[in-house]
Amino acid sequence: AVNVADIMSIEEFKARMKAFINEIRACPAVRQGETVCYPGEPEWASERRCLKEGVVLSGELVQELDAMAGDVGVPPLSARV
Repeated sequence: AVNVADIMSIEEFKARMKAFINEIRACPAVRQGETVCYPGEPEWASERRCLKEGVVLSGELVQELDAMAGDVGVPPLSARV
């Protein structure tokens, strides 16, 4: 790992990263109506959304989890929804 403070001040690093991100976002998108994202941005947005709204599980996955719950003697997940 690199300690940014050994290279430049944290304030300068943050300013440079903000400028870099703005430069990336200013690039034209491949598909009209979409935005250009920096690496990791979609995943971080998904994480924030899941923390706020919860994780959506498919019906098939709920059935699989219910079957496993039955195998170990715990209440099925579908009973809690």
